Amino acid sequence: MRNWNIYVDRSQGWISSNLWIIGGKPCIAGTRISVELILELLSLGYSFSDILEDYPQLTQEQLLAVLGFARERIHDEYSQERAAS
Repeated sequence: MRNWNIYVDRSQGWISSNLWIIGGKPCIAGTRISVELILELLSLGYSFSDILEDYPQLTQEQLLAVLGFARERIHDEYSQERAAS
């Protein structure tokens, strides 16, 4: 059974953002692989297996962290939007 309880684990530092690395876009810590790139690959139909084959330095946990990060950002954006109205 898959562990779907892995999100952005800030203590692990899976996702980082640094103005000097790819213009501050959130990326997988220690790489120049952006959250945006992973989400784009997934939207194009790439599977986790495909991405891990193309980027062997990544782990499944990091890919799950990307999804968790995206979920948190969407949740935060819409929560703030509702609070403002």
